[in-house]
This record gives sequence, structure tokens and C-alpha cells, in this order.
Amino acid sequence: MATARSTPLPRRKLADRIIYYHGVASFTFGMVYPFSAVYLAGLPAIGTTGVAIFFGVSGVANLVVTLLLAGRLIRLPTMALGVCGTALSLVGYALVPLATENILVTVIAVAIGAGRAAFLAAVIPMLNNLIHESERRRVFARRYQVLNGTLALGALVAGGVTAAFGRGALPYLFVVAAVGFLPITILQLRARDMVSDVPVDREGTEPEQEVAPARTMALFKMCAVVVLFQFGAYLVGFSQFESTVPLAADRLLGTGLVWISVMLGTNVVVIVLCQDLVTKLLEKRSVLVGLRITMAFWLAGYIAVAICSLGSGVVPIMGLLIFAALLGIGECAYSCTYHPWLISIVPDSELTRAGALANSAMGVGMFAGPAIGTLLVGTGNVTLVWLCLACGTVVMGLMVRQGRTVPVRS
Repeated sequence: MATARSTPLPRRKLADRIIYYHGVASFTFGMVYPFSAVYLAGLPAIGTTGVAIFFGVSGVANLVVTLLLAGRLIRLPTMALGVCGTALSLVGYALVPLATENILVTVIAVAIGAGRAAFLAAVIPMLNNLIHESERRRVFARRYQVLNGTLALGALVAGGVTAAFGRGALPYLFVVAAVGFLPITILQLRARDMVSDVPVDREGTEPEQEVAPARTMALFKMCAVVVLFQFGAYLVGFSQFESTVPLAADRLLGTGLVWISVMLGTNVVVIVLCQDLVTKLLEKRSVLVGLRITMAFWLAGYIAVAICSLGSGVVPIMGLLIFAALLGIGECAYSCTYHPWLISIVPDSELTRAGALANSAMGVGMFAGPAIGTLLVGTGNVTLVWLCLACGTVVMGLMVRQGRTVPVRS
């Protein structure tokens, strides 16, 4: 007799559920996202050195795991890899309130960095397996929209909590962040038999096999461009918004935790409101156009906040909000173009490896970005911080300008 458990979810419904359960984790992660650097830097035995260790070691752990995946030294089914990732993230964030010295910060960073690498390497082929090719841009754009909307909501809730209870509430928020990874972990465990390592429902898709040398060379040539862009995006963008920007706002501008939450909330509200429009405008254009637009808006954001930092009173704070909004529009362009770009240029059987290579670049960016940002904040000159990051976006824009797509599918 059939049981409820033996009746699988429709594939598209499972894809939607993965996105929304990931949104739950994003909501609780949003409660600590803008405060990781601030919280660790405020602990007497940890300080800014511990902040550099936290982001640096998590980046190295991310890099190591992704290189092991790319080299097929780690071979796990897609869902099993995802479960390992979310479980490690859960453990890492649960341990943050216990951090009293840098050795434990290192352990926490390893768990969080490795967990992020494993889950991100799994979730892209996981979703790609469950959706039709024509749905990619819309599904990945919606995923980004959901994740950022829940991230903003979590940050706003955390801002209210810290406003009411002060910085003493931060350790409890990390516990809540850990619990948020439970639903997506349980979902992956229950649905592990529905996602194979190679998609089986696409016309012309074949089981994994040895790839011809010329095809392999084309794959890695294209992956090199993808990896380089991902590295730059995290070096000058995502990692800076997670660590350097809150630290500079708190230490150099004295904004307080509430304004940091408002800044993150502004960023994500813009993403939620603009994502559909940006996706629609870019749907018929080359993915490289979207990536160039990303860099243009990020550059405009850094220039705007640098100019406003020269003012006084509320002007620097308004500059942070303008920066967050411009960064958000750029992220809208990134979200609907980057992963479709990656997926379109590699065989389905190689998608996990290609994703791992891209994630390795993310790991390096997460390692180098906050380390550079912490040094910049240490200069005490907030305008210099923004201008240096603006220079990084110029370099990225020039790189994308020369980029080409090299399809490897026959």
C-alpha cells in the first residue's frame, strides 16, 4: 500500500519548496548578517584580529572544499552534499555565542565556510535538475528575490531587537540563525531520492561519461572567465557589504546597529521591488550585459557614498542608504544573469564541478575582501575606504567588457 512518504512532490513544486525553505534560513541568517564583524570585534579577546580570522578562515575553508569538489576528490550525491552544507552552517552559527578566543573563532569559521561551499555547490545543480531550461532566468531571479527579501526582513527584526535590548541580544540571534538551517536540512533529507546527479528529464541529456579532451579544454577555458568574475564580485562587492561596510559604518561613522540594519533593509527592499523589472529588461539581452550593469551600479554606489562621506550630520548616513540602493540594483542584474551564464556554458554532467570552481572563487573573495577591508578601515579614513573599493569595481568592469561567452554544448 502506498504511503504519503512514497508519493513524491512534483519536481517544480520541490524546486519552489527548496527556494522557500532556503528563505527561512536566509531570514534567520539576516538577523546576524550585518552584525558578525561588529559582534566579534566587540569581544575583548577577539577584536578586529578575530574578525580577519573569521572571514579569512571561512574563505579558505570554502576554497578547500570547492577545490576538492572540483577535483572530484569529494564525491557525494547532490542532496547529501547539500545536507552536509546546511548541517555544518547550523553547527557553526550555534557555536558563535561560545567564542571566547580566536581558536574557537577558527573552528566556527571552518564550519561556516565549508558548509557554505558544500551547499552552494549542491543547490545550483539541484534546482537546475528540477526546472526546464526556459525557466532558468525567472527561477534564479526569484530565488535571489526570496533570499534577499527574507534577509532584509531578518535584519530589520534584528535591528528592532538590538534597539530594544542592546548588543547583549546578539549572541541569542546567532542561535536563532543556526536553528533556521533546520528546515532546509530536513527537506533535503526527505527529498534526497528525487534529485539525481545528472538531470534525466531534458531532451538530449546523457549520463555522465568521459568528456573529449577538446570539450574539456573548452569547459575549463570558459570556467576560468566565470571563476575570475565570481572572485571579483565577492572581492569588491558581496564580502565588503557583509563585513567592511558595517564595520566602517560602526567604527568610522558611529551610525550604531540600527542604521546598519536600515542600510541592509534598504538594499534588499530595492532588490525585491526592482528584481522583476530588471529581469524582464535583461531577459532578451546577453548575460554579459547584465554583469556589466552590475559593475556600473556598484561603481556608482561607491562613488556616491564616498562623496557623501565628506559631508556632516546625516549626509554620510544618507550616502550609505544611496549606496545600498545602487548596490541592490546591481545585484538584481547579477542574480538573473550569473548562474544562467554558468549553466549555459557547461554540460549538465559537469555542472557541480563548474559550480565548485565558481564557489572556489567566492571563497578566495570572501578571504581577501574582508582582510583588505579591515586594513582600509584601520586607516581611519572612511572616504579612502569607499574610493579604494570603487577602483576595484572599475577593474571588474574592464574585465567584463572584454568577456565572451563560449558555449560548449553541442
